[in-house]
Amino acid sequence: MKKTYSKADLKEKAAKVLEQYPNDKEVFATVDGNIFRNKNHAGLHAGAKGTVYTFERETPTKEDTNADETKTKVSAVDAIGLIENAATIEELEALGFEADDRKTVAAAYAKKKEEFTTNTNE
Repeated sequence: MKKTYSKADLKEKAAKVLEQYPNDKEVFATVDGNIFRNKNHAGLHAGAKGTVYTFERETPTKEDTNADETKTKVSAVDAIGLIENAATIEELEALGFEADDRKTVAAAYAKKKEEFTTNTNE
């Protein structure tokens, strides 16, 4: 008796194949666990009565891409302005510029953080 896989198991296997082939948009799986990059090959393997499932590459959600865009779109001048306008150390840390590679932004961040720490020590 041949082993058959659930659709969830096939989805996991398909995800692994899609990782190996980043240019493929979809893969095709047969119930016996074989994954194909070509729909015709999957159909031939499954036979006339076999089932072929199509699994498409999952695209990142809009929220994920927006989070990445906001970090890359802020210019150094805007970042420094945001840092200077921070009213509390919590606001400053929430901006996320602590590990910024730009020297001017890093200097502005360090200066503002020093202001907050010296004000709390006095």
